[in-house]
Amino acid sequence: LGLTAPRYAHIPTLIRADGSKLSKQTSAAPINVREASANLVRIFCWLGLSPPKQAERWTCRELVNWGTEHWQLANVPRQTSITL
Repeated sequence: LGLTAPRYAHIPTLIRADGSKLSKQTSAAPINVREASANLVRIFCWLGLSPPKQAERWTCRELVNWGTEHWQLANVPRQTSITL
């Protein structure tokens, strides 16, 4: 197609203390949509970003814009999983 080949990367899987992955398949509780901003801030931290303190008061759109602007694959932890 004449396009630049994409760069692939793996991000760590979130797991529980018992080692099971956090997913619907393992009956994980759904995320609380009322805490969407706080959830995004936590995810950013797990992916090696450092959002500012006031970020939890931002809208989801503002958070995604901030995350996109500050994304650095090199900051993502090199481990295969993150225990909650």
